[in-house]
This record gives sequence, structure tokens and C-alpha cells, in this order.
Amino acid sequence: MADPIRTETLRQEQARLQLEHQFDRDAKELRGKNRNEIERQIANHAAQKADLAKGYEIALSTSKEEAMKRLAELRELNEKRIEEEKTNGEEEADKVRSRYQEQIARYRENSEKQLEDLKRKQDDSEHNIKVRAQMRGRA
Repeated sequence: MADPIRTETLRQEQARLQLEHQFDRDAKELRGKNRNEIERQIANHAAQKADLAKGYEIALSTSKEEAMKRLAELRELNEKRIEEEKTNGEEEADKVRSRYQEQIARYRENSEKQLEDLKRKQDDSEHNIKVRAQMRGRA
């Protein structure tokens, strides 16, 4: 009677060891798959971040170029107007110059606000990408 119990105990021990081995193998495989998926997602997010950064740089550059072009046009127009006013009198020219300088200052301020807004949006996007990557890293 002791032999069948011992045999059964050995079989159960062998089955337990096989199940533990199978569990370890499956867990290792899942960790590998998860690691690969996380690495793939991180690479994808890095590529998206690079694309967004490039897009924002282009948008910032374009906005800056447009602002500088408009500023140059305003300056040219203002200089012409100032010359015309100078012929009519220095006092009137001083008033006009002051008015256009204020206009240029406002336009510059608005342009700088736009550039700051675009930079803030870029920073927000980068932050969101990092948060998403961290969240996926925890998953």
C-alpha cells in the first residue's frame, strides 16, 4: 500500500514540477513579448515626437518668416509715409513716427505671443508623448 501512495506522490510532484516549468516558460515568453511591444511603442512615440517637433519647428519658422516679412513691409511703408510727412513739417512727422512705432511694437508683441503659443503647444505635445510612453510602460 505504501508503494502506490509513494508512486502517486512522485507523479504529483512530477506534474507540479512540469506545471511550474511550463508557467516559468510562459511567463518568460510573455515578458519577452511585452518588452518587444513596449520597445516598439517607445520607438513609435519617439518617431511621432520627432515628427511633431519638426512640424512645430517648421510652423515656428514659417510664422517667424511671415512676421519678419510683414514687419519689413510695415517698416518700408512707414518710412515712405514718414518721408512724405517730413516734407509737410517735422512736427507732424514726429507724431506719425510715434504712431507707427507703437503699431510696430504691437505687431511685434502679437508675433512674439504667437511664437510663444506655438512653443507652448510643442512643449505640451512633448509632455503628452512622454506621459503616454510612461503610461504604456506601466501597462
